[in-house]
Amino acid sequence: MLSDDGKEWWLGTFRTKFNSYSESGKYCKEELFWRLLMEGFTDDDEYEPPFAYWQEFNEEIVEPKLYEINGSLGEYKSLYNEVKYWKRERAKILNKINDLSEQFYQKYEPYIKEGTFTDSNYTTDNEYYWAGVSVLDDSCEPQVSYTFKVIDLAPLEIFRDDYTFEIADTTYIEDIDFFGVNSHTGFPNREKVIISSIEYNLDEPKSNSITLQNYTS
Repeated sequence: MLSDDGKEWWLGTFRTKFNSYSESGKYCKEELFWRLLMEGFTDDDEYEPPFAYWQEFNEEIVEPKLYEINGSLGEYKSLYNEVKYWKRERAKILNKINDLSEQFYQKYEPYIKEGTFTDSNYTTDNEYYWAGVSVLDDSCEPQVSYTFKVIDLAPLEIFRDDYTFEIADTTYIEDIDFFGVNSHTGFPNREKVIISSIEYNLDEPKSNSITLQNYTS
């Protein structure tokens, strides 16, 4: 490796030769620059590059030299960069898939249930298939029930008209975790339910309970 003094001499000599040759106007600067870099230079003031035009010099000297230096290595580097690029694109797509899967899971997981349908009464594939479709149609509307503790206010005259309930009465229930939220209004979806049973606790009336369900037996 050149010392600082050596570098200074080299650059100074290169600059002097380059300027002196360039000022003569006998050859192009590009040819001279490349020629000095690849062949070196001497103190001979009569040095004359063998090419008069850059195009000739480029075709016979520069391009073959660049291919020799960068040919196979350049090809490998190009393929390596292409593989690297597509790996990054693949990672982006996988990240998008993961994000969409997570969003899908969070939104629809409460509604997705797995089960197995078996029935030995069917002897053909076609009958078995349509029986499964029928079961799926029923299963896509799951049967749910809720039990609440309530205080029966009906015996109090001021509440009698508003807080009287009987078996088979219908009402609505909101369950965000199960029925979700309406994407248009932003309000919870409402499920119609029926009062299927009422239990009275005579010793502790505030522990009375009612059961609601979205299906009829």
